Amino acid sequence: MSKLHQFAWLSLVLNLLGYVTHWGSVFSLLGFIATIFLYLQFERRQFVDKIVKLYIMTSVLMTVSLFFAASAYIIEAHTHVMSIGSIGLLVTAYLVGLGAAFLTYKLSTKVRLIAEHCNSKAFRIASILFKISAYTMPLIVGILIQAIAQLAVLIAAIIYKPHLNQV
Repeated sequence: MSKLHQFAWLSLVLNLLGYVTHWGSVFSLLGFIATIFLYLQFERRQFVDKIVKLYIMTSVLMTVSLFFAASAYIIEAHTHVMSIGSIGLLVTAYLVGLGAAFLTYKLSTKVRLIAEHCNSKAFRIASILFKISAYTMPLIVGILIQAIAQLAVLIAAIIYKPHLNQV
C-alpha cells in the first residue's frame, strides 16, 4: 500500500471518528493533519502544486468564519437583542466566509487538475462537490457540502490505482 493510500485511509477513519465520537474534535484535528499529509503526497507526485497551503488556508478561514458567527449567536442569545456588536460579528463572519468560498473554488480547480492527471471520475466528482460548496458557502450549507467533498477526495484517493488507466 502506497503512502498516498495509507494517508487517505488514515484521514478517512479519523474524520469519520471525528463526526461520530465524543472525542470528535481531537479525531477531526488528527484527520486534518492526516489530510495535509495526503495532499503533500499529491504535491510530491507532481499531480498538483500548492494544494496543501490552499487546504490549510481554506480550513482556517472556515473555522474563523464559524467562530464569528457562533459568537454573534451567543451574544444575541444572552442579551435577547441584536446588538451592533453581534451585527458586526455577523458581517465579519460573512466576509471571512466569502474568502473561504473563493479559496474553496480554487481548491476545486486543484482537485480537477488531480482528476485530469489521474484520469479519475472519483476525483472529478469531488471537484464538482467542492465547486458546489464554494457557490453555496454564503448560505452556510456549503460548509456541509465541503465536508462531503473532502470525504469524496479521501475515497477517490483510496480507490486510485496508479498503475491502471482510470476511466
